[in-house]
Amino acid sequence: MNNMLKAAMAALIPALCSGAAYANSAATFQLGADNDADTTQAGSGNDATVNQYGDRNNTRVQQSGTGNTAAVNNGFAGDESNDTSVSVDQSGADHLAEVDQSAVAGSGSAPYDVDVTQSGQAGHYADVDQFDSTGALATVNQSGSVDFNEAVVLQDLVDGDSVSITQSGTLGYADVYQFDNAGLGASNTATVTQSGENNDAIITQVASSDAQASVQQSGVDALVTDASEIYQEGVDDAEATSIQTGDGNNSLIDQVGAQIVRTSVTQSGAGNSSTVYNWDGSTLTVTVVQAGDDNDVFVDQNGGGGDKTATVTQDGNDNAADVDQDAGGSFKTATISQSGADNDADVDQFSMGDNQSVDLTQSGDNNDADIEQLAGADHSVLATQSGNGDRLAVLQDNGDDLSATVTQAGLNSDVDIDQSGSWNQATVDQSGERNDAFITQDGLGLMATPNEAFITQVGGETFSATITQTGGDANYSWIRQAGM
Repeated sequence: MNNMLKAAMAALIPALCSGAAYANSAATFQLGADNDADTTQAGSGNDATVNQYGDRNNTRVQQSGTGNTAAVNNGFAGDESNDTSVSVDQSGADHLAEVDQSAVAGSGSAPYDVDVTQSGQAGHYADVDQFDSTGALATVNQSGSVDFNEAVVLQDLVDGDSVSITQSGTLGYADVYQFDNAGLGASNTATVTQSGENNDAIITQVASSDAQASVQQSGVDALVTDASEIYQEGVDDAEATSIQTGDGNNSLIDQVGAQIVRTSVTQSGAGNSSTVYNWDGSTLTVTVVQAGDDNDVFVDQNGGGGDKTATVTQDGNDNAADVDQDAGGSFKTATISQSGADNDADVDQFSMGDNQSVDLTQSGDNNDADIEQLAGADHSVLATQSGNGDRLAVLQDNGDDLSATVTQAGLNSDVDIDQSGSWNQATVDQSGERNDAFITQDGLGLMATPNEAFITQVGGETFSATITQTGGDANYSWIRQAGM
């Protein structure tokens, strides 16, 4: 009798003997290569256990009903179970699937393939563990009309492994952990897709040469909150993507010690929040796009000696963007575009590096912005505000060849530029009534390279303009004011 027939009989005999349609138990044990185990159960409270040890083994478990359990184990420490395949299909409610695939550490095992599908009224739980794998694939699909689907996937000592989790329903939870303690794992990918409300996704990737993480969440209820968290540490080339549609979404991306970092966050809806940490990398790139009301962004790029780039786009009302680019390296770039009312932007670029730049655009009334660039040379600020009651403060401290150019269009707006250092330039162009402009320059000016300050105010009445230059010779300034 072959191994596949034995497995089928193990599932069938208990049901025939008891005459019951539920609470069956099936156990299969196979030792060797090229085995197949197929278990089918219908009813409630069924239990299927499959243990296979060897190469090229295949397992398939099908269960329908309520509260069924499937447990599959391929391999154990000291035994290589290479190129194994597991398929678990559970329909109904409140099912549990556990799959454990492992080989001896350092064996460089061949691919593992796991596919878990759980459908019905939800309440499902899937746990997949893959150890010491090359090219392993874990796929979990959970769908239901109510709550509480949960999927957890652990891939340890990975190289070229992939995880895909798809969940639909409410209060879903997905947790992916990929780890290679040798730091040699390449092209590890993790993708979580959730549709519904109040879902939570976490992806952690540690110590690999190449890692990509992606979370996509969609919801429709204004009273719910979806949460996305991505952690990448010690990855040479790290890419993280978070896409959220609906209201009240939260996204956290934390990347530490990655050399090349690419981060993208897209949120549409109201009340969204995004936080990004890029620390100790050589080339850091962040892009955040938010469409909706009351959006909030915080980007912290700190440490490392390479380029840092942050781009934030917010389309809606009451937006807030905070970008910190601190410590180490030259060529820091922050670009912020905000449309709506009562927008707020705060940019800090602190370090001894050169070539720091800020490009800010705000449209709407009562916009507010603070920009600080400390130390270094060849820094620039280009800011445009359109609307009434806007405020902008620029501080460029202890640097040379600094430039700040500000354009404000509207009423009752205010700009203050403060530069210290040598050979700097500040330009303010305001159109509208009752606007104020202040420029302060403290540093060395030379005949060939003077400090320069220019203020132009047109299109209204009751202007105020003040320029103060101290600390050197050959400074140059002018003020132009023209009414209606």
